[in-house]
Amino acid sequence: MPAEQGNRRLRVVLCRGEYCNLGRRADRLYKLLDAAVSDINAGYSFAERPVKLEIANCLSMCAVGPNCVVYPEGTAYHELDEQALQQLIETHLAHLETS
Repeated sequence: MPAEQGNRRLRVVLCRGEYCNLGRRADRLYKLLDAAVSDINAGYSFAERPVKLEIANCLSMCAVGPNCVVYPEGTAYHELDEQALQQLIETHLAHLETS
């Protein structure tokens, strides 16, 4: 469903700051998240894409990183690993996939 049909575009912001990316852990999460977002957005024109993936240099939650925030809800995910990221994808993004 296009973003302009009453649904606001989701913004997924992944922190790739110094702490969150220790051992390249945020880089690994970014690759997985980018693939999921690309799959979801593939069925839409650029202007209608329902998900925007962004990176941040710091979300000021370093003690509990890696971190990701999903907007417009503002839902924050902390201590992300591949399993927690999959849960984020299922909770916030899976329903946006086109058939």
